[in-house]
Amino acid sequence: MMSDFQREDRYLVIKYSDMEKLPNDVRRNFSGRCRSFYEQMLIAGAPARSFLVIESDWPEYDPAWQMIERRMTGQPTVTAAEELDSVLHWRNKHTQAIKERDALQLRLNAADQRIDDFAGGECEWRREDDSGIWNSGCGETWSFHEDGPEENGMHFCHSCGKHLVVEVTEQEQDDDWHMNPCKQGHRDVGAAGGIAHCYTCDEKIEAATTQEAFERWNASHPQQ
Repeated sequence: MMSDFQREDRYLVIKYSDMEKLPNDVRRNFSGRCRSFYEQMLIAGAPARSFLVIESDWPEYDPAWQMIERRMTGQPTVTAAEELDSVLHWRNKHTQAIKERDALQLRLNAADQRIDDFAGGECEWRREDDSGIWNSGCGETWSFHEDGPEENGMHFCHSCGKHLVVEVTEQEQDDDWHMNPCKQGHRDVGAAGGIAHCYTCDEKIEAATTQEAFERWNASHPQQ
């Protein structure tokens, strides 16, 4: 095993950009002679060669010399420290990849949960009496002016995708179930159990449902 390594001067390398600094006639004459000289060497039996040139101001210059020296002196081409650095480098890369994978999985899980939450069910909308603004149960806010979401053709919440329902206030419920007086003018009327009737004179209309009885009552009893 060799113990000493000596750098030898074996090659003559001329950079094209350096040649361009020469006068045209000198550069042309020199280039021609080099080409002719190279062709003569090939004819004489010299092999065609390929070279990797590393300039002294490149960061690869010293590491390349160290690799050659290690090979020529029988040392490992990679030192223990360099191998350790490589292992730590790729271990960090692997750790970072695992973190990115886990973060992506968390985002996917959250997206799946949102889909599950929004699948089916209802989203209730209600109108503020003062401002007229409509608010949804999922946090959406919309200004429909005089009309509500149903009048604007909305059948589902554009925010969460659930079926849209409109909150009915007590006043609206009272208006919806307002019964006209009986034929004798009594206003003590009501509907329940599929029967719309007057509590004073016992006039009544029976139907399959309370809603139907209520509607038939108002249809046959004009508002006074």
